[in-house]
Amino acid sequence: MKNSSRLLPLFASLALAGFALAGLILVGTLSGGFWLFAPSLPPLTDTVRQEAQANGWAHAFARLSEGVVHYRIEGPQNAPTILLIHGFQTPGFVWEDHIRPLAEAGYQVISFDNYGRGLSDRPDGAYTLERTNQLIEELLDHLNITRPLHLAGYSMGGITAAYYSMTHPQKIRSLTLIAPAGTGSQPWTTHLLAWTWVGDRIMEQVERNLGPARAAKTAAQSPNPQKFHAHWAASAGYDGNSRALLSTLRNYPLWNADDIYHRVGQTDLPVQIIWGEQDTIVPFSEATRLQALLPRAALHTYAAVGHEITYANPGLVTPHLLHFVESHRLRRASSGLGGKARSPAGRLEALDCLCHMDQTGPLLTPPVLSDPSSN
Repeated sequence: MKNSSRLLPLFASLALAGFALAGLILVGTLSGGFWLFAPSLPPLTDTVRQEAQANGWAHAFARLSEGVVHYRIEGPQNAPTILLIHGFQTPGFVWEDHIRPLAEAGYQVISFDNYGRGLSDRPDGAYTLERTNQLIEELLDHLNITRPLHLAGYSMGGITAAYYSMTHPQKIRSLTLIAPAGTGSQPWTTHLLAWTWVGDRIMEQVERNLGPARAAKTAAQSPNPQKFHAHWAASAGYDGNSRALLSTLRNYPLWNADDIYHRVGQTDLPVQIIWGEQDTIVPFSEATRLQALLPRAALHTYAAVGHEITYANPGLVTPHLLHFVESHRLRRASSGLGGKARSPAGRLEALDCLCHMDQTGPLLTPPVLSDPSSN
């Protein structure tokens, strides 16, 4: 009897697991016809891209090692470069209202669609942070960009921008994080998506049936809803998007990028954070945690603004970005050759043109990433 009582909790757990499994099978059986007969999405082809260019919804394309990437580049060719990195879902056109003001201010501005989004290819394999890092490196090589960059990342793009800064410290002159993801607790609902069969079906149907409605709601918050929605319609609805989003949820450090931010925080890289206090997608309450990881970062907040700040309130973001970039185009150099200071005027060097480099190597020491375990 004693042994039997010990087995009761085990039997109860097995029964509960059995009921759960039966429920999943029943749901799959009842809705299998719905999934089976859901409309298939068209493939994203070169013809689609050419039509998008002809209609003014696409800009330029680069064939990289894993596929075609859609990008936009504006501004003077030899000007300091600002690279804009979008978030989890909405592709590069999220920066639509920022690009022209930045270019007109004298900067070369680049935005792009990450793999699986917009008009970029949807390659097989895991959608990881390292994969996006490689995309950025290859795109910059394709464009022959050798000058130091100013990075701006929105939402998930904040993780991407911070990681690129961590892995390429000598190439980055400033970092702007807008409502950046990467800290906080993972929502319990996303754990369902980790189940291969269940997650695949849920994401597929969410994107096919709820995507247009969500896009319309998002567009309504932008300064030009009709234009925003037209951009979305011109670049969404192609096969592979939901697969890419699901793989990103499973493989990107959307809630555990603390170490990346910490490592960037150990360098002297100038960082600013812009956040809406009403943000519920990436909760503003995480700003305290992020500031602890990036202790020298400047924080700019807006009380009545939510997560949509980048596309709904470009007038709040662009001025901060311009001022910050302009403030960090010049940095005080170290001593000259032989350890001797050049001159008072010579101690300030424009890093954007790589003029701190000479035949003997860098006269400015690149940020050195420290190991958090050694602190």
